[in-house]
Amino acid sequence: MDVNSNVTSIAFTKDLIISGNRKMVKLGEIIGFGKGNYHYTNLHPAITCLVSKTEDNYILLNKKDIRANGLLEQYNASTMVEVFEISSEVDVDKITFLTGELIPHQTSNTKFSDLFTKVVRHKKYQKWIQTHFTSKETRANSQVSFNLANFLELLGKNAPAKITLDRIINNVKKAKKGVNPSSESTAPTQAAPPSDSSIQHFEALMPDKEMQELWDTHSNSKYTYSRVIELLKSDEDTKTAKIERFTSRLNERRHSPNTLPEFTPALEKYLDSLSSEPSDG
Repeated sequence: MDVNSNVTSIAFTKDLIISGNRKMVKLGEIIGFGKGNYHYTNLHPAITCLVSKTEDNYILLNKKDIRANGLLEQYNASTMVEVFEISSEVDVDKITFLTGELIPHQTSNTKFSDLFTKVVRHKKYQKWIQTHFTSKETRANSQVSFNLANFLELLGKNAPAKITLDRIINNVKKAKKGVNPSSESTAPTQAAPPSDSSIQHFEALMPDKEMQELWDTHSNSKYTYSRVIELLKSDEDTKTAKIERFTSRLNERRHSPNTLPEFTPALEKYLDSLSSEPSDG
């Protein structure tokens, strides 16, 4: 017979089963929390809050899971919250990595573009998001009935760029008007886009400011966007082609910004060689 009847276990995968015990603690006892404006008598988060005990406090191990962290940070120190205190301190680093960083990357079987298209088409989904998910007021000129910036913030670091949401909103609006986004005519002075890539044509028009935001936010590069452009301009003979190639690669990844770090190392190696070259002056 188990002498400690409070000990139980929770399973994240068949090979990651963590033992410990559930308990209610004051949120202020968890390091870094308790500064929110709301109070709840007994809060039971849907995402298990895994903690380890220090001498006087608790450490939230899956703090990088925005679903846990984003909820707790809204409440004050006196809020009682259910946590799961792990049994083995030996496993702290492993549990922190797996439950705080890796496992939260598992996503829905619904592609984000399909999900957001559905949201834009149906007001009831927008109302549910505004009521139960986002917390900030909707902007006066917003094309949806919830705060887009707050929506992206709550989705975390891997959220799509706002320009992606704007594109989906525009496509839904065009569809409602009976306009096929892929068949819109171009101005006489413009070259017609390739027949199979109206989206690529649209992406080619992404403003410089948005490319800068995309690169600086998601590339994990030591070079800022402005510094990349500056270095690529250093070779007068090939600067145009190099900049066009770089911005083209950015456009290709605007809908999957988390893939930007895949080509960052190769680009940085090239930029390193440019930055170390002596100037002509």
